Amino acid sequence: MPQRPIRNIIIVGGGTAGWLSACLLASHCKTEQGRGGTVTLIESPSIPTIGVGEGTWPTMRQSLKRIGLTETDFLRATTAGLKQGSRFIGWADGSADDHYDHPFSPPLDAHGFDPFALWCAMGAEQRPAFADFHHVQARLCAAGFGPKTPLQADYEGHLNYGYHLDAGAFASLLCQHGTTNLGIRHLRDDVLDVGLDEDGAIGHLICQQSGRVDGDFFVDCTGFSARLIGTALGVPFRDCNHILFADRAIAVQKPHATADAPLSCQTHATAQKAGWIWDIALKERRGLGHVYASDFLSDDEAQKILLEHAGMKEAEATPRLLKIKSGYRQSLWQKNCVAIGLSAGFFEPLEASALMLAELSAQALCALLPLDHGDLAIASRRYNQRFAHFWPAILKFLKLHYILSRRTEPFWLANRDAQSWPDDLAELLALWRDQPPLPDHLGAENEVFSYLSYRYVLYGMGFAAPRNPPRGQGAPARWQQMLDGLMGRMESTLPRHRDLINHVHRHGFQAI
Repeated sequence: MPQRPIRNIIIVGGGTAGWLSACLLASHCKTEQGRGGTVTLIESPSIPTIGVGEGTWPTMRQSLKRIGLTETDFLRATTAGLKQGSRFIGWADGSADDHYDHPFSPPLDAHGFDPFALWCAMGAEQRPAFADFHHVQARLCAAGFGPKTPLQADYEGHLNYGYHLDAGAFASLLCQHGTTNLGIRHLRDDVLDVGLDEDGAIGHLICQQSGRVDGDFFVDCTGFSARLIGTALGVPFRDCNHILFADRAIAVQKPHATADAPLSCQTHATAQKAGWIWDIALKERRGLGHVYASDFLSDDEAQKILLEHAGMKEAEATPRLLKIKSGYRQSLWQKNCVAIGLSAGFFEPLEASALMLAELSAQALCALLPLDHGDLAIASRRYNQRFAHFWPAILKFLKLHYILSRRTEPFWLANRDAQSWPDDLAELLALWRDQPPLPDHLGAENEVFSYLSYRYVLYGMGFAAPRNPPRGQGAPARWQQMLDGLMGRMESTLPRHRDLINHVHRHGFQAI
């Protein structure tokens, strides 16, 4: 029997990170034999959440399934669209036809063909777009198709996909589901103080309305303030703004022009002179935001660029200005506390890593959380060892997008200065001049952004094909015929994205 059992889990902070963590933990506690206990979420009624709209990774499908939400209920409540990847516009050189795609589906490899070897063997002038030669997903997105049919089961599809969603609506849905179906206790209260035990662990919280709230384990989802992991436990923050220069974001929302307007199922990331603009499509509206570096662009000019891009007048918009502090905590699990979400760290939302990290963090916590306080040191060491790779891996991958650019504005030139690069990025680029990215090149970091994602970005941005490419069999023309055949079959099977979303809101998914 545990001598000091861990039964009372306290999560401080709501939002998507807080409620997703609460639901995953509560679901885990219900299914793990011998766990028992309660999950309590304390959410301030006076502090607004940061979320302005989110893109997710395909991992979100399994998280939603794990906590018992149907995909129909999720899509309806969050007015979400399905996301099949990202399109990067103007990143390579800013010319009129400058764009490339990073789809969620991995490159195809069928019938003995190695499309990468075939692509490399073609002359530079004859090569089609990298993503288009390795899969049909980007072409289907450009043509407006969704990734699944209404007759497929929840969370299943012909193509890999995540979501574009309303972050506030998502948090509300998780709150309702968690308190109603998973037994989560919800306190609307402000935390005034954090009480530490003799060994420096968190023992209790002092709340404005509830008074003393005791707990065995605490999850810090308090956002940038990091009330538990930072203020109370003193874990240092590792600042990364010298690597990722963007420190501001201005966000707006724009209704669709008509109720039947086409819905993009890619995040559009359009490069600007001192940053980039995101554009995501939900059922009723678009969410747009300008991510930029204040050292290179004023807030007023950044807002003007965003509104011009969105085709909005100032009177039509209600912009939100967000300050970005890129970096992460040096330790994410300290004593009996784990930081998840913005309290753990944050980078600009270029590859939608924020919710993915919250998911992985909560899932890892479920897997490692011991039954007894005596085993906390082992669990925290293993957790921190794993996530020690994650944050540097994301930092490196995001920086790659900037250093490969040939744009000539001061912001982009500063990014190409090797003094601002993560430690081993120059070595990797040197390695990739001779051979393509491979799993062994990334080690544990391959779990976050795989070598395939690196290929999509490298060769989408115009990085030279390796001087020592793999040898492949078959003819490029024959492979292209196979792709075109698959494209035709998908076009005859899949609905338009707008039609699919409308169908789900009327009838739901009707698996057969």
